[in-house]
Amino acid sequence: MRKKLIALITLVLALVLSVSALSGCNLVTTDTDADVEQVVATVQLDPSAKKEEIKKREMVMAYLSYGYSYVASGNYTAGQVFEMILENLINSRIMVQSVIMELDADETYIKRDGKDKWDAERYLTDEDMLDAKYQTIKSMNDFIDGYDEDKTDKRKGDTYSEEVRTKPSDAENKTAEKTDAEKQAYIDEFGADGADIGTVGSNRRKAYNKFLKLLENNGFLGSEYKNNLTETSFYKQTYSSEKENLLIKEYEKHFKNKLRKEIEFDGKTGFEALEAIYAKMYEDATNKSSSTVDFESALSSATATAPIVYNPTKGTYSYVYNLLLGASDKQSELISALSNKLYEAERAQKLNDILSATVVKDLRSSWILSGYDFDYETKKFTGDYIFASEDKTIPFQGEVTQFPKVNEDDSFSYRIDSIKEFGIDEFLDAMDIWVYGESKISETVNEIAVKKLVNAEKNEEYDAIINDLLFAFSTDPGSLNTYKGYTITPSLDIGGTDTYVKAFAKAGRILMDMINYENYGSGSYIVVATDYGYHVMFMSELLKAETGFATLTEYLDEQAGTTGTDWEEVYNSILNNFEEDDVDTNSFIYKLIEIYSDATNALNNKESDIIAKYKHDSSKVIRYKNAYNNLINE
Repeated sequence: MRKKLIALITLVLALVLSVSALSGCNLVTTDTDADVEQVVATVQLDPSAKKEEIKKREMVMAYLSYGYSYVASGNYTAGQVFEMILENLINSRIMVQSVIMELDADETYIKRDGKDKWDAERYLTDEDMLDAKYQTIKSMNDFIDGYDEDKTDKRKGDTYSEEVRTKPSDAENKTAEKTDAEKQAYIDEFGADGADIGTVGSNRRKAYNKFLKLLENNGFLGSEYKNNLTETSFYKQTYSSEKENLLIKEYEKHFKNKLRKEIEFDGKTGFEALEAIYAKMYEDATNKSSSTVDFESALSSATATAPIVYNPTKGTYSYVYNLLLGASDKQSELISALSNKLYEAERAQKLNDILSATVVKDLRSSWILSGYDFDYETKKFTGDYIFASEDKTIPFQGEVTQFPKVNEDDSFSYRIDSIKEFGIDEFLDAMDIWVYGESKISETVNEIAVKKLVNAEKNEEYDAIINDLLFAFSTDPGSLNTYKGYTITPSLDIGGTDTYVKAFAKAGRILMDMINYENYGSGSYIVVATDYGYHVMFMSELLKAETGFATLTEYLDEQAGTTGTDWEEVYNSILNNFEEDDVDTNSFIYKLIEIYSDATNALNNKESDIIAKYKHDSSKVIRYKNAYNNLINE
């Protein structure tokens, strides 16, 4: 998640975007060094703080970093962008000083010894300091890469012209985080100078010299520079900004975690607060009207944080996951040509005959070609692009070529060589292995065009594996990123109308009744043919008549398909590792913590309040417009 405060103080990101257009550009035209040393604003929130000076250099650096792209878009003038940059710089100084005052007064926050109160390093860990140095050196080398002809326009990957596959709603294409050892190795690789200089006459040496010229033209070498990039004003300012980025990041984590640990509900705290929240949810559900209309309305509006915990009606309902193995264009033509005069059973048989030639393919090619989280060795997606654990998730069903990286920190590029084509029976056999670990024997149902009915139990990752399966193969866009799938209602009253096509609705009720009355396993599924293709309907959740889960533990046990879990221990683990990548963000506990702590909104509101409090206080913030008038009037 992109942090608002980090966005305010990031001065040197995405440098390569503007480097070509700014080659040889001078944004200041007088005595360069003296001009960029002019103070454009000062910020001092506390008398004990050093009055921080924002210099013209920082405005120019921010323009080189990200401001130029705003002008290039055609939506802003250079003057407007410089005004925006100055406001960002002032806001960042306000936030940094405010954060320091708060962290310094917080006795629970661990500080670094031997550092002044107003030094950002006092509040950073050793890992933070290493990361700041790594990011600074990487910024310089990224900038040089932009000039290096050997490292541009040499990627070989495919472009993708087919429909882009929907991705999980929480998925972000994040670059894999470097380990501390990898960061240190990167720093060591470039030595004291901090840059890959290259040999005389090489493209790298030429790129390095162009970068030096850009720094010189815009006053970023500084008076201490001799022949080492780490002596430049550019390096020092970037390093300072990176440390402040991390200071804000640490503060945000600290602030939000305090709120998460301080959740209180009905006079209770900690896991007991979550139990009380759930108890109120259950009480509200049992007190609601038992009318079918009210309950079905609640079913349709249920969410991960407001689930159905009690069924007050006398009917049994369920949610089902729908894996649609869609009919091809040719099959759809044949289905459309079927006579309307056929008896239901005869039409069902002909429909099955047509769909028996269904071909199933993995639909995630665009994820690979878009550079999403993909492990070439295992052919598995990673990060937020999967639901199940690494050993359970479904590998990409196709052949892929991986091309070497042009730059070490680049992502790999890929070509899709082929995608496996499954026949329908072959696919169902493979699906059984993925979901249950073994092939399943089919039961027989003759009422409708049912191809397979399977009696199976859920495993501990059942819902996660099914969701991976849906994203890999389902041609029904509505089956993706749902709460628990589609709602199946009891048999209709005479004259009632189904929301779904007849065969789908009827198959869903068969599955629901088999589990409810015939003691089929809670992980059972049914495969039914409709004019759209084959629907593999997995039981998601069964909501028996006039039953529910009276306690949080009962509900969590039901969701996990197990009993005996120490849920308070799970709660503490999530709470203490909330920001980590391996935490299950789809878990009910996680979502309760997030919604009832309201940490993100509270943080955003606090940021806004702090900036509003100080930015127009002339005793704390002073602007020197004469020093930057020439930039504003660009």
